[in-house]
Amino acid sequence: NYVKAVNGVNFSISRGETVGIVGESGCGKSTLASVLVGLQTPTSGEVLFHGKPAIKRNAAMRKEFGRSVSVVFQDPSTALNPRMTIQDILVDPLAIHGIGNGASRLAKVAELLALVGLPQSAAEVTPSQVSGGQRQRVAIARALALDPDIIVADEPTSALDVSVRA
Repeated sequence: NYVKAVNGVNFSISRGETVGIVGESGCGKSTLASVLVGLQTPTSGEVLFHGKPAIKRNAAMRKEFGRSVSVVFQDPSTALNPRMTIQDILVDPLAIHGIGNGASRLAKVAELLALVGLPQSAAEVTPSQVSGGQRQRVAIARALALDPDIIVADEPTSALDVSVRA
C-alpha cells in the first residue's frame, strides 16, 4: 500500500497571519514544515517565497530566506548546538546577518530571554544545563531574533512545561 502523507497542499501565508495545520499523528505535518523551510524537497509541486521558488536558491536568496523564515522544531534537544552557550545560540543569527554590533547583540539577547521568560543567567549556560522546557524557550527566542516574516513552528509548545505553555 502506498500512503501519501501530504498531498495536494496549497496555501499562502502573509506577514502577521497565523495558519495552523491540524491532523492526526503521521499525516505529514512535520514533513510539510520541513518542506516549507527547505530542509526537504517536495516530491512534486513547488514552494514559493515572495513569488520565487524557495527550494532552488543561490547564496543571496538563501541568506534572504534565512533571515525572513525562522523555524521552531518539535524537539529542542536536537535543534540547539550543545557546545554553544545560550547567549552564543541567540547571538549567532544576528552575527550571520550582520545585525548590530557586539553591545546591541547582547542587548537583544537580554530582550529575547526576558520575552520568553528566562532569567538573564540562562545566557551563560549550555542547553544541557537547562530543562527541556527552557531549551524550547531558547529555540523560540532564536526564531524571534531576526524578526522574521514567517515562523514555521512544529508543535512548539509540546516541549514546554505545562505552566508556561500559554
